[in-house]
Amino acid sequence: MRIAVTGATGFVGRHLVARLREKGHEVRALVRDLGRAEDALGSQAELRVYDPYDPNDVRDALDGIDGVVNLAGENIFGARWTKAVKKSLRDSRVVTTRAFYDALHSVPLEERPKVFVSASAVGYYGARPAGTACPEDEHAATQLNAPDFLGHLCEEWEAAAQRLRLLGVRVVTPRIGVVLGRGGGALQQMEPVARLHVSVQIGNGRQMVSWVHMDDLVSILVYALETPDLKGAVNATAPEPVTNRQLAKSLAKAMGKKALAPGMPAPVAKMVFGKGRAGMLLEGQEVKPYVLQDRGFRFRFPDIASALADIYGG
Repeated sequence: MRIAVTGATGFVGRHLVARLREKGHEVRALVRDLGRAEDALGSQAELRVYDPYDPNDVRDALDGIDGVVNLAGENIFGARWTKAVKKSLRDSRVVTTRAFYDALHSVPLEERPKVFVSASAVGYYGARPAGTACPEDEHAATQLNAPDFLGHLCEEWEAAAQRLRLLGVRVVTPRIGVVLGRGGGALQQMEPVARLHVSVQIGNGRQMVSWVHMDDLVSILVYALETPDLKGAVNATAPEPVTNRQLAKSLAKAMGKKALAPGMPAPVAKMVFGKGRAGMLLEGQEVKPYVLQDRGFRFRFPDIASALADIYGG
């Protein structure tokens, strides 16, 4: 297949491009910064500079493409959630995804991509206490009257992607958990703390963390592309979520660092990260991959111990 990838220079995107190439797919990376893309991807993909907000540019960038993986979006943890930052987070996800519909509705059916895999996040469900199931057909946080920015963002993001079904495109929206892997993501932020023998626990540590190993996430994205009867929302998380406290202890063990100092109390987290971002860290949801498990999808790293052992060479 000829696959277009947005967000290809990001943490997940770089790994996805490499896997797609390994499997024999042709990859076109849709990028905004050619120099950065050349540094990140080298010759692994055809690089196409485009404006993600311009439907005409998007249409031209998709010429000859069989499938799309849409990973674009500003970093959720990049800055305090001011009004301006929230707008940027939303626009970089919702508005750019809407541009795909606007780009393709005038393209003949036979020339449109056959599949559109568009990232979402477990934040769709909002804060849920441990033991509360979050199957893929569960209501979004906003439908439960939760005043949740991230939940609302995910709901809009998915709705923008699902519009492409009206154009005869198969749409899959993987709801991605905390991604664990080398060289980026959540662990890149946790490692410096753990090296100082400080626990990475936040608050009381009882909040659930729904996570996924990078290798398994990339496999899920490729599975979504290659499985013709898969559509709709898919929880892209490992089968065994953990509490924040369990994650902190497992990380310290995997890194060989005993935590001699306690983690970050909730009031400090709110002061450091701001109320919005701190809420993501202090609240959680227990999300399991129901659809994938029903289909017999095999996870290489179903539990946190095996995932961190792979990452840290244990």
